Amino acid sequence: MLDYDAQGFYKSYMNETRITEVGCVTLFKELEELVTTVFPVQGSSLISHFPNIAPLVDLLNITDRERLTSAITHLYWASTLSILNFYSFPDERNPEIQILWISRGDSVIPDPVLLERTPLLAEYRKAIEKIYTFVFGKSEGATKFANDMIAFETKIVNFADGADASPYITAADLNELYPSLDWPLLLQKILHGTNITLDRELKNDFPPYTYFAWETIIARSRALPTQYRRRINRTMSILDGDVNPDAVPDRWSICVDSTSTHFASIVGHFCISQMFPSATKNQVQSMVGTIREAYRTDFQALGWLDNSTHANAITKLDAMIELIGYFTADPNVGSAEAHEKYYAAVHIKDSEYYSNLVQAKAQILKKMLYRSAPYFTANTPECLNFGALGMITGHEIAHGFDNFDRNYGPRGELHDYSNFTVMGPEGETLYVNGEQTVGENISNNGGIKMAFMAWAKRFASDRDSRPYNYKLLPGRGVSHLMREQLFFLSFGQSWCRLGTPTYFANQVRDGVHAPNHARVLGTMQNAREFARAFKCKTDSPMDPVSKCEIW
Repeated sequence: MLDYDAQGFYKSYMNETRITEVGCVTLFKELEELVTTVFPVQGSSLISHFPNIAPLVDLLNITDRERLTSAITHLYWASTLSILNFYSFPDERNPEIQILWISRGDSVIPDPVLLERTPLLAEYRKAIEKIYTFVFGKSEGATKFANDMIAFETKIVNFADGADASPYITAADLNELYPSLDWPLLLQKILHGTNITLDRELKNDFPPYTYFAWETIIARSRALPTQYRRRINRTMSILDGDVNPDAVPDRWSICVDSTSTHFASIVGHFCISQMFPSATKNQVQSMVGTIREAYRTDFQALGWLDNSTHANAITKLDAMIELIGYFTADPNVGSAEAHEKYYAAVHIKDSEYYSNLVQAKAQILKKMLYRSAPYFTANTPECLNFGALGMITGHEIAHGFDNFDRNYGPRGELHDYSNFTVMGPEGETLYVNGEQTVGENISNNGGIKMAFMAWAKRFASDRDSRPYNYKLLPGRGVSHLMREQLFFLSFGQSWCRLGTPTYFANQVRDGVHAPNHARVLGTMQNAREFARAFKCKTDSPMDPVSKCEIW
């Protein structure tokens, strides 16, 4: 049955007794294969943990380059490779052609600044040592292993990409730039079974580093008993800036999250049958169409667009494709038959979570995002849906005309807020990088304006709430609010988040989005409709005289 894979996976994750019984036996076998068969290194301290199995002599005699290439390929197909990312994407110079992209993956330590935080590194080191001791059954070598991992990750974090290197290179070019790997052979093995060939250039952005054993352990850590996962999970939570890194979620919620991640399309199949009827899809399509027309009207009113630019903008607007609801390919989320075929090679056992995890990670899965509260609810007033999902729709359309994507044509081909602050983890003041977030800021301003225009036009044509829902909200504390005010409150609510100083520091350092408070307040300060709705005084903080308006 279609639901068995997802249910079996969930049951195996909930079976803590069985997970504790298995311990690290299966992980140990996987590591054994890695260090004795896939990537044996003479004199390696890890090989000493497997005295009963001698490394393959043939592999010991081949070059480091060949061994490294073989190991990278193995980890890729085992879904434990995190140091490099491989994916295909349309070539921005000719979107009709798919091009292979290679990029550097993420390290556990995301930024050099964190290397200066001694308590955090000490926590991470202890987590590595504890898991090492559990997996290999002894503490001897744990400290050296942890120190080696942190030293290696430090190199990754401090690695600077070559600014002069061309982003488009061939496999032969990679051999010259990074001779540690046999790139043509590696890519041939990774692309085996796909319709991608090596007759074209690659998109490049990485250094060839790896630390195979730790990558494997981290990738399989969910299958370890709770007491061994807890320390590494806490460290990851601190690095991510979670509000309460010591909080332990209910087991069922973690299992639901894991099942939804690894069997997203199956969970989505049953979800859409309950939550996404055709009437809802039609309602969302109507909203998107109304917002698209708001852009068309706005373009005609913009005096700074010359005739040629205006015509190109309309062409690009019309070329945008609406993807609403769920994926219909690889697999079709709405089709039970498509899922049966897609998951035919996956054999789930409700008592073997480790095996289930390995199989599930080998599948390419996608998620259905954004089409749920607080962004959209079918039976709520239109002003709330337009303020949340409508703004996001307008925001994404605006990206087609922002500081970056304005350079791309209708087929995707390429043509030639610093006043806000957050508090960092050490109490320091960090400023939002306006240049870094400008594209998102432009889209926020345009998105909220177009969503409001679209909603206001529909409301003006339907004040009796016949085809659409324009009722006010009942209840104490909200019944006095006008529809225009509810629109903006819905927008603000959709970006409410809790975050620690570390979380916000990470966002300011790496993110192209402004922190949520700046995203909401900055957008509202530039929205004349907001000032009118809440009767803000001119030249007050929320209604400054100087506003940023493009669309």
